Amino acid sequence: MLKKIVICNPLYLVSALCILLGIYFVSIDENLLRSDLVQLLFNFSSLQIYETALILAAAFLFRKKILNDSQLLVLLDAIFIFIPFILLHGSSHLGEPGSMERVYASIVICSLGIAFIAGRHYAAGKALRLKANTVTIFTVFLLFNFCMPVIYASLNTAEADSFDKRVTLYYNILNICVPLLILLFVMHRQKPVKSDGVSEHLPLTQALVWLTISLFHLFWIAYLYDIDHLIVNFIPMLWTASWVLIALRSRLNPMLKKWVYLAPLSCAFFLLDIESRAVTQYALLLSSAGLGILVYVNKRNWMIISSLLANSLLFFLAFLFPGNCLGLETEFSQRDIIHVTLITASVACLFFRHPRLGLGGLICVCIVSLSRIPFSPDKGYYFLSIALIYLALHSMRWRLAFYKIRKFLFLAIIVYLYFLSIVVDKHSLMYINVACLWLITLGVYFFNSRSVARKTALITLCTVGLLPAEFIQMLLNEKAYGPLAILFAFVFLAVGLCVSIRQSRKKEKEDEVL
Repeated sequence: MLKKIVICNPLYLVSALCILLGIYFVSIDENLLRSDLVQLLFNFSSLQIYETALILAAAFLFRKKILNDSQLLVLLDAIFIFIPFILLHGSSHLGEPGSMERVYASIVICSLGIAFIAGRHYAAGKALRLKANTVTIFTVFLLFNFCMPVIYASLNTAEADSFDKRVTLYYNILNICVPLLILLFVMHRQKPVKSDGVSEHLPLTQALVWLTISLFHLFWIAYLYDIDHLIVNFIPMLWTASWVLIALRSRLNPMLKKWVYLAPLSCAFFLLDIESRAVTQYALLLSSAGLGILVYVNKRNWMIISSLLANSLLFFLAFLFPGNCLGLETEFSQRDIIHVTLITASVACLFFRHPRLGLGGLICVCIVSLSRIPFSPDKGYYFLSIALIYLALHSMRWRLAFYKIRKFLFLAIIVYLYFLSIVVDKHSLMYINVACLWLITLGVYFFNSRSVARKTALITLCTVGLLPAEFIQMLLNEKAYGPLAILFAFVFLAVGLCVSIRQSRKKEKEDEVL
């Protein structure tokens, strides 16, 4: 696909650059269009007209059998498709900050944008005779970019806690929605379309462009609202991006295939000098979930198992020696050597399948943890977290006879994380993100299986899992037990429905056997 873009007519790229420069110069020139509203409508209309012209030109070139250029124009349209939503963030002219007039104006303009975009997307599919295999992912990306201006328009107020709300929402999106978008992209990668000479990689390339523009939209929000980034904020995205590399490994160079399983290690290296144990605990939960599932799905792949062991050892070191991992050589005492030896032994136990060895490794981990961290009731969840993480890692090597124990262990970890997110106020956002990403990790395994029941259960779990812990905290703090009871009524209804479906299918299978 890249070769075809390179040999295309460069004038199309110059044209795209000109429209971007034109919108930029109009936006910064205060004397050209006196009214800010007129400026916004001018930019919005210019983009819609230009994108319509791109699709018409692509359809014309396709009829003339000039396929490379027509595909380039479709991809250029994919680049511009979400820019109108991005422009809305900088507009201070849609009403008073935080007012309903501003929210309504944002909804109206975004709705107009969706109408134009959906029409062009449908027309492009008909004109280039593409099958509609990107409708789902296109709809999700469209809704994501639609919601951002509307939500931030309602939060852009002069209140003291307005900035905190914007930052909290931003990190929620970065840590939950972005990994979901990336994994949605991965799930749709295996549906190439080839029709009448159009490249089979065109839908995949379109989806990749939509993902890139959506990420740019998110970082543009951070720039506008002065939201600072820490390295740890990118760990969920890096972790999910490593899944993308692993999922696309069949298309990589043979030399790179051998090393792609080490991609999640990038998350670990960012944490070596961070002094917060809570942050490294967060990363350990995150990484162990992803690499553990990799071992489970690819049981005989020693490259994955080696990656799991290296990743686990690195995170355990980062947790037990916070802020000092890069200086271990100069500040390594005899006590440190004993602790590292015990941790290495516990990681080595992950090679073996018997639960007794896992119990021995768990004892080693607990000894080192108690030696490194003074025990106190308010930090007791550290020790429980480490124990659950280690058991989950070792359970990946257990035999099928222990499958039910492993399944309940994973569910126990998820429930435990939600408990932390509600009870531990300081890091509630952190733990809710970890819990959601554990669910996503389990989803990677479930979607690789053929069981419809597992997929249904996963969708239900993800729906429940993405409930913000802050909302539940707020209800508990305000003693709003009524709304909380109603919320859990729907939760238990969904879980009960899944259990009923599972039992019904199990009974049908038993009747068939009899």
